[in-house]
Amino acid sequence: VFAVDKPAGLTSADVVEHVLQTVKSRLGNEDSRAKVGHGGTLDPFATGVLVIGVCAGTKMLKTFLHGSKAYDATVEMGKDTDTQDLMGKIVATEPYDGVTRAGLEELLPQFSGSILQVPPMYSA
Repeated sequence: VFAVDKPAGLTSADVVEHVLQTVKSRLGNEDSRAKVGHGGTLDPFATGVLVIGVCAGTKMLKTFLHGSKAYDATVEMGKDTDTQDLMGKIVATEPYDGVTRAGLEELLPQFSGSILQVPPMYSA
């Protein structure tokens, strides 16, 4: 089990496939039954830690799904897209000049701790 710093533009499946092909080539057996998996999907445009398991390590991956996680985000305010992410077409814009740092910091606790996340309609 190891961590990959996934760049933007690759899917989690892309990373798994690359690792699998690398493992097979290093073993010298393209038909190898080596298994590779990941411990949680990241959106293609997201960057961050993707936990990878190889062979017996794939059985350990489920333990990483329940661990604590931290996220950093960059937000573009005043725009709404048809996919609820940066890849979608902008369908609405609104002024946000009344938004303040203090107001945002007051709202942040709603996004901490154990929450039920509703994924957007276009989700990894």
